[in-house]
Amino acid sequence: MNKTGISALIIVCNAENSILRTIDSIIDVTDEVVIVDTGSVDNTLDIIPKENSKIKTYNHRWGDDFSKSRNYAIELASGPYCFVIDADEYLAEESREGFRENIYSLFDGQELTLYSPTIDNMNGSILRNNARIFMKRPSLRYKGFVHEYLFEDNYNIKHAPEIIINHTGYLEYGNLEGKRKRNLQLLKRQLDEAPTELRWKYFMLRYLDLNDKQFEDILDEFGKVPLPYSHDIEVYALNVKSRLIIYLLDKSDFYEAYRHADELLKFYKDKNSCLLHFISLYLMSTQRYHNDMLHLEKIHSNIDNYQQDEFITETIDEQAVSSIMNKFLRDIDFII
Repeated sequence: MNKTGISALIIVCNAENSILRTIDSIIDVTDEVVIVDTGSVDNTLDIIPKENSKIKTYNHRWGDDFSKSRNYAIELASGPYCFVIDADEYLAEESREGFRENIYSLFDGQELTLYSPTIDNMNGSILRNNARIFMKRPSLRYKGFVHEYLFEDNYNIKHAPEIIINHTGYLEYGNLEGKRKRNLQLLKRQLDEAPTELRWKYFMLRYLDLNDKQFEDILDEFGKVPLPYSHDIEVYALNVKSRLIIYLLDKSDFYEAYRHADELLKFYKDKNSCLLHFISLYLMSTQRYHNDMLHLEKIHSNIDNYQQDEFITETIDEQAVSSIMNKFLRDIDFII
């Protein structure tokens, strides 16, 4: 094994339109590019450069399991430093200079840490918690048929903001519906195998309609997960909790939305949690105020229907009452 080598790992299938861009972005900053093809029927394999000894291409039969292909690529890596990048991604130009030095510095005393680059989906969304950079070891492997992730006991992920990957997959509409159907089938299979794992339910939300009962059931299940969240589910639970709050707000269930938002803010004092708390509290308070005003208006409209008991009470000075109401409740349009 090359003790200083950086191995770029790519699994590919029918990526003739993007694979060269991916290779070009990393070929000069890594020691080898391991490409695992899972069954391309287009020109992908033909256009991959053959003359560059850094590029090593392998075939791996697709078995409806992304983790198998990812792990096969890891086994083929000759360097200790692994950098996973997909065929519809490329290393941003600003991240290429100093890339090697950045990789080495990340693992200086942090050999067991997994690092997630900044992944720009080019559609306004940015991902910062998808581990792609790590040191090769037998205990670290991918899990999951789809939406796979690196796993080992007590793993730790840190963000490496200086390394930026641009992801164009959401902009290239070639076969998105086919990929969606494939991923949904693999995810259903994953849930059959591990029905209690929240990660897979988190991803299932992507494929469910808002009116689907399973969608609401998953939100409800996440809503019952006690806070603070454990490290292994924090990313999923926090994001679905936020989504649950937005779902409840959209249904005008402001009281329940505020209950969840207030609970969330006690443990996660970030901008998003604060914003959800503010919106929930505002809408709940506005609704309560509106309901109280309707109730007060009803009470006020019936005041004249009551008899004055002049035997045991003195007559109230209505002008004094009106003055008080004008002073403190100027917005009420039914003042005496």
